Amino acid sequence: PRGYPATDTLWVYRLHRKSATLTLLTKTSAISNPAFIRFHPQKNILYTCTEDITKDNEIVAFSVSPTTGELVKLGSVSAEGKSTCYLTIAADQRHMLFVNYWDSVIGTIPVSPTGLLGPVKHKRAPATPVVARDIADHLNNRQSEPHAHAIVLDPYVNRVAYVPDLGEDDIKQYVYDEATGQLRYT
Repeated sequence: PRGYPATDTLWVYRLHRKSATLTLLTKTSAISNPAFIRFHPQKNILYTCTEDITKDNEIVAFSVSPTTGELVKLGSVSAEGKSTCYLTIAADQRHMLFVNYWDSVIGTIPVSPTGLLGPVKHKRAPATPVVARDIADHLNNRQSEPHAHAIVLDPYVNRVAYVPDLGEDDIKQYVYDEATGQLRYT
């Protein structure tokens, strides 16, 4: 990334549907370098992940006020990997699936009935570990090592997880076990 870190990293707007305009409600600096945002399908909870290649990243949960847009941090968990870039909530809302791009680690985190996150329950590292030492090394050798970039559950049975890999130029397929959160490569 170029430039300077932003002072305010999450901005909340209200969308006015008739006029297609936005009104800024609030902004916060409660998290550094958010990379991806996923909203809980039934609760006023926003999940985001940090993106950093120098340390394990976090997945953070915020409550969102429906009137003021105020974000209140509910908690965070380690993603146990670097450059977290994608979050998916399973249809039964009992697990969040996540991807760490830099080291290509994927995994699952339990989601409580109230929407809070537990620690990593299951994770899978690539068979060939990522060895890039820094951003320049990564840019020169990106195609020679795995770099998972998303994890998407099929919309029909919510049991097949597709993981596109930008380093290996393929899409890996895993069977997701709703009860345990396990991801089994197929």
